[in-house]
Amino acid sequence: LLAFGADPNVVSKSAGRYRPLHRAAEYRISAPKTERHERIVRLLLDAGADPTVRATRAMMTPALLASIAGNGVMVDLFMQRMPTRDIFTAAAVGDLGRVRSLLKRDPDLARAEQATRTALWHAAASRLHAQDRQTATGLLGVARALLDAGADPNTAGRGVPALYYAIGHAGN
Repeated sequence: LLAFGADPNVVSKSAGRYRPLHRAAEYRISAPKTERHERIVRLLLDAGADPTVRATRAMMTPALLASIAGNGVMVDLFMQRMPTRDIFTAAAVGDLGRVRSLLKRDPDLARAEQATRTALWHAAASRLHAQDRQTATGLLGVARALLDAGADPNTAGRGVPALYYAIGHAGN
């Protein structure tokens, strides 16, 4: 389809408002991701799919969705095509250096929200901690840096606080 002009950035007309990269990266218990999905992501990226755009009802980038899924391979694919990381993406992937740099420039980012979710929420919801000790340490450092900068641990993204994800969903 891509060879015949299908738009790799098309937004679905469904209530979910998905783009192809978002659908490929999304976590679904009923449809675990495989190497086939990773090949699809590469194909979409090579065809011009933009990994920086937000979509879905949650208004997330594909990298944010992949971090919640704990799919480090997909996150790496997206990061290679994202020259800069906003506070939310940096938090989700455990990039402590980038988070500190952004907070130094603008401490209010610790409390900033994107579609009701804070950077702290993204760090707590990330399942990338299971990838390796360095990433787990980075995510913990990000959470501490955000809290030290004034992040509210009780802010609830879409009604669900970061603590729920830290102890339940993501098993951090």
